Amino acid sequence: MEHKKMTPITMKDIARQLGVSVSTVSRALRDSYMISPETKKKVLEFATASHFRPNVSAQNLKNKPSKTIGVSISSMQIGFFSAVLSGMESAASQKEYQLIISQCGESAQQERNNIETLQWRGVDGLLVSLSSATTDFSYLQLLLEDGLPIVFFDRVPPPGLQACRVISDNIQGAYDLTRALLQKGYTRIAQVTSQPGLSITTERLQGYSRALAEAGLPLLPEYICYCPQGGRSEAETIQALEALFALPQ
Repeated sequence: MEHKKMTPITMKDIARQLGVSVSTVSRALRDSYMISPETKKKVLEFATASHFRPNVSAQNLKNKPSKTIGVSISSMQIGFFSAVLSGMESAASQKEYQLIISQCGESAQQERNNIETLQWRGVDGLLVSLSSATTDFSYLQLLLEDGLPIVFFDRVPPPGLQACRVISDNIQGAYDLTRALLQKGYTRIAQVTSQPGLSITTERLQGYSRALAEAGLPLLPEYICYCPQGGRSEAETIQALEALFALPQ
């Protein structure tokens, strides 16, 4: 049986289904103050359920730059992100741009909702540090193909996703830290790290294990503790440390 390719839904389709004007749909998707909260909710829910994606390229041709940049992070409670955001705001303000910051709390679904909302609001680009739960990058690929500039930082997608990345040398950093402890005579060295599967987790483990191997020490699974919240939960970190301290000498 032959399957026909589905035709993407448009703002005209949404307007026809909801019985409103196209301009109302456009303003609702951009979170305009001119549209009532009830209408915004109705439009956004229908657009999400219908997998609506604005044509970013067409919008950019029609509209002037919004002078806004969307930022997606896991949580501002993590000190690293607070420092990064300060730098971003300083650089953006020099070019008279404003940041719109969203937090996903390590939820892949919330991250997607936030990013799609930023897109609907017409940001000129996105700065994204992925949540620890993100495994589906297909919608990000579609946004890139649709012309929306995206720069990933710190927690980045697999190499297969063609996009700009700003990262630290996590492998070398973890290697140097482990080597420093080894040179001081320590041999029972553990690693408390983020959720498995994250790029930063994989790279830090590579550096850690390489340093141990060069010192002729085994890589012991019980000496590696994963924290899915990535440092956002103090209780989770304490639990990981207590588990390590409880290991036999």
